[in-house]
Amino acid sequence: MIHILIPDLFNHPNHGIAKLRLDFLERLLSKAKIENWEYAETENSLFSLFGVPINTGIAPLTRLFDANDNSNKIWLRADPVYLRTDRDRVFLFDAASAFNITQAEANAFIEEINAFYAEDGLEFSAPTPTRWYVSLNKYPDLITQPLDKVLARDIYDYMPKGKDKIEWRQRLNELQMLLHQSQINTNRVERGEVPINSLWFWGLGKLPEPPAPRFTQVWTDEPLAQGLARLSNTPQSQVPDSATSCLKLREKGEYLITLSAVRGENANWHNWINDLEQNWFTPLFNALKTHQLDKIALYLGDNRVFIITEKNLRSWWRRRKSWHSFILY
Repeated sequence: MIHILIPDLFNHPNHGIAKLRLDFLERLLSKAKIENWEYAETENSLFSLFGVPINTGIAPLTRLFDANDNSNKIWLRADPVYLRTDRDRVFLFDAASAFNITQAEANAFIEEINAFYAEDGLEFSAPTPTRWYVSLNKYPDLITQPLDKVLARDIYDYMPKGKDKIEWRQRLNELQMLLHQSQINTNRVERGEVPINSLWFWGLGKLPEPPAPRFTQVWTDEPLAQGLARLSNTPQSQVPDSATSCLKLREKGEYLITLSAVRGENANWHNWINDLEQNWFTPLFNALKTHQLDKIALYLGDNRVFIITEKNLRSWWRRRKSWHSFILY
């Protein structure tokens, strides 16, 4: 059995994509047995599939993959962002989709930040250029929002909440002033690049207990899934170029694949969806039809899972529908 998460498929910008005819996706969805799935959020879907408690803190799991750190510390993501002011609103953009930052720059920023907070018991680190972390001595009463929910949005409604919100909002203000004065940002602006003018705190938590391995192999480029695979001692690697490549590598057991859209200003949704049709849905349909594969479970970003088996494909009475008709509005 292969579990496939494509959380962006039903959440794409509707730029004429509804007019695309995706023949093999439509066949799969039209023949599927649709079951309720409690977790619309990608993170909770992954937690459930790996057998980890829902709403576990993401920071220690992504750090497990980024830094191979399985310590029992309390972690909070502190990702570098660019805040752009537009009249009375402030919009957030991240390093993964809107601008570049090198590891050398990240290390230099971290050195400045740690010097500033040396007496506060906070320790910042940047195991990757785009994913930064801060370790804490104790749990704050803090409610934060995942970075991807804030991208290109006004940050006003997404600021930290909870009893300790004032302290952490003050830290954001301190960091913004510190970064504004940084020579690293002066150099970036002189090169025509946007400054790293704030951090975004989110993902608070500690590592959960390792779950029993479920999957024979995980193919993913998603940091949380990579961390969960490492936590559960499951082999994982980057997503191959097609389902055909996965099927050639597959043996007995359960498999997990995550397929996420390319984000950012240059993202081409038409190309991404057409690639899914050609390189994933077509070979998966054919593999079911020729008995190479027994079952597929598709998780497409809402509270449903589409279960397709070779037997389902023979359900001639289920009429084919447009793939877009399956989206819940």
